[in-house]
Amino acid sequence: MKNQNSPKTLADLKWLPYLLSALGAVAFSQYFCLKSSSHFTLLFALLMFPLFRKRYSRGNGFTKSSAICGALFSLFTIGSALIGQEQIQPTFSKLEQFSPFIATFIMFFFFYEALCFVLLQKLETITLTADRAEPSAQSKLKVFFGSMAVMLIMWLPFLLYSYPAVMTEDSIWQLQQAAGLKPLNNHHPVFHTLIIRLTFNIGKLIFGDDTRAVLVCTVTQQLFLSACFAYLIETLYKFKAKKCLIIGSLLFYCIPVYHGMYSVTMWKDVWFGGIIAVMSALIWRLLCKEKKFRLSAAEAVILFVFSVAMCLMRSNGLYAYPLLLIGSIFVFFRRSKLTIAVMAASLAAAVIINGPVYKAMNVEPGDVIDPLSIPDQQIAAVAANPNNLTPEQKELLSKVIEIDKIDDMYTYFISNPIHDLIREKNNQQYIAEHKSEFLKLWADLGMAYPEKYFRAYINQTSGYWFPDIQYWVTSTSCFTEGFDIKPESKAGFMTDTLTFYINSYIETPFLGLVWSIGMGVWVFLFMTGAAMRRHRRSVFLVYLPVMAIWLTLLAATPVHAEFRYIYCLFTAMPLFCAIPCMDTKICAEASEVKEKISENTDVKVTAEVHDDTDEAEEVAKELTDHPESTEQ
Repeated sequence: MKNQNSPKTLADLKWLPYLLSALGAVAFSQYFCLKSSSHFTLLFALLMFPLFRKRYSRGNGFTKSSAICGALFSLFTIGSALIGQEQIQPTFSKLEQFSPFIATFIMFFFFYEALCFVLLQKLETITLTADRAEPSAQSKLKVFFGSMAVMLIMWLPFLLYSYPAVMTEDSIWQLQQAAGLKPLNNHHPVFHTLIIRLTFNIGKLIFGDDTRAVLVCTVTQQLFLSACFAYLIETLYKFKAKKCLIIGSLLFYCIPVYHGMYSVTMWKDVWFGGIIAVMSALIWRLLCKEKKFRLSAAEAVILFVFSVAMCLMRSNGLYAYPLLLIGSIFVFFRRSKLTIAVMAASLAAAVIINGPVYKAMNVEPGDVIDPLSIPDQQIAAVAANPNNLTPEQKELLSKVIEIDKIDDMYTYFISNPIHDLIREKNNQQYIAEHKSEFLKLWADLGMAYPEKYFRAYINQTSGYWFPDIQYWVTSTSCFTEGFDIKPESKAGFMTDTLTFYINSYIETPFLGLVWSIGMGVWVFLFMTGAAMRRHRRSVFLVYLPVMAIWLTLLAATPVHAEFRYIYCLFTAMPLFCAIPCMDTKICAEASEVKEKISENTDVKVTAEVHDDTDEAEEVAKELTDHPESTEQ
């Protein structure tokens, strides 16, 4: 006979919260290199106990969302111990009988999983959907233009402070191309350069001087960015979001400095951030449509234009968009083939423009090494010591780089010094012509020195997955080479206050988290899991554009924590955080309804699933509520 006292659920294991609290405290004490006598270890345990007691109070097992988030956050935390390290040293060496990183990973996993589980349960009780009718077209227009006006007013001090614009070295190079002083080069997207050319020429035509012509470029960018953000806010309003969410989203675009400063900075990344915000909001609109995701003419135009812009405004946008198209095929194929057709046509148009059209315009391609930052850094980490190379490997590398200079130039968090060294040799064409040989070199060195490769990857990508990485975010420079541009702050008495405000995140606790790429990624991943718990799996499509961009950075970022490269994560953040708390229904695919019926009734049901989604959901609910009525 079974022991009547044997535990039936995790809640019956009364000792479990005590054990996990102790293990979690040990993990944190080892991570922070505390001594065995430190009182903080006990404090960690006491603080964690309520969390674990609440987590296992009902005997719940792991959920997909909490387990995946817990595993990722634990992995990121363990990886952070290696950032900047010359040697990979175990952070858990005091318990020699355990594999160092696996033991620490498991301990952190239970902590993060419990934290995510409790937060997910709390989110399920929150609703940010108001009980009101869908707003009228006039009301939506008021919200759209009202939001734009508020943002432009709040960004005005930054325009006065940076008059006529913030222009870095990248900016002035593009402006020189736009003005015809240098040939067009696709290192920075020609699509963006042509926008600069158009607005700059309009400014020159109207005002006749370079300074105010640049101002026209800045104002145009501010109008575009505020319109994109207003579209996202109007989307939330359209789907009956509560006023607190609407106001909170508007404040998010007005208060953090990076939105205001980026609105006056001549960068492609700013436009790209607005494009991704619109794409994510539009996908959410399409998912929430009733009856077959019907695509209106206006939506089709927006989808086409912004899809093409996504592919052309940044090079990794063209790599990320096919992932979005594949995901859209799974979601929209049965309901709206027109949506798939528009997206496929957008990709085709972008490929044609990026290829034959730019070639006909005599656009110079970007450097061969531009997308090779991570493998270049990994090879450099090994080649910094020439003794690690065989004579054959030295001969191959010496064709494109001065090997003796690698040790002095190699910087673990940015590839620019190594790439500049390659450019000095001026033989990038050799890399293009001998791809297989360099691929073999990369693979051979990786097999011989896996720890160096792993460390180089950790260092090169650290800012995109760990919160406690600080790097510059905004610039206040204004390069003017080749133009009669006269930068002059017109902020007056606000200048000192704005200077402090712009730099306050560096020293202010908690405020730095708002600027942290890693923190933004953690919130994004958590909200993705929360959204998929509350809604259908197809909601992942809203998060996919940013997810794809993030993955391209993990594969090819030239800098370990360049905020502007992932600015699109922060432009759509209000939507990402709102969806898990919204009660808006997402229309189901017929296959999803069938699967839901099968899961809830545990019977084999043969039925016709209606094209009308609402009717199909009613059938599913009927069978779920009355499983005894089904035929076996």
